[in-house]
Amino acid sequence: MRFTFLVPVVLPLLALAACSSSSTDVDAGSPDGATADAAPKADAGSDSASSADAGPCTVPAECPPSNVCCETIPLTGGSIPNCTTGTVTSACKAPGACATSLGTGCSGTQTVRLCTKNADCTEPGDNLCCTFGDDAGAQTFCANGFVAGFGGGKCM
Repeated sequence: MRFTFLVPVVLPLLALAACSSSSTDVDAGSPDGATADAAPKADAGSDSASSADAGPCTVPAECPPSNVCCETIPLTGGSIPNCTTGTVTSACKAPGACATSLGTGCSGTQTVRLCTKNADCTEPGDNLCCTFGDDAGAQTFCANGFVAGFGGGKCM
């Protein structure tokens, strides 16, 4: 897939959200999306759930109460503003296994928590539920005011 970017700070992820031809394949067995791009964050959510995936999801309500709906976006190459992605997956995970990680290039893995309301966003630095894009390819995930402002996100 090829995506067009809006702002260099969070371009790879926002491009995914803005592309109407993007799709999300749900894979309950996907590997954890944590990368070295971001240090782990403290989380207000519970880490008592198993670290194993609890099943596929498209919204947090599809997960057990102690889990979050975690989306993993592998960036496989290209160059800004045209990054390519591998298979995008989402699965219910313990909050500690799904730290938001947004890169600034076209390689690595980005991780976001899908949301439908601000209460779904329990990470201290990414506590707003925001929608990026305005067509069928729009993505709604937890972010912060900086990411939303520069990426054109609309937060609840």
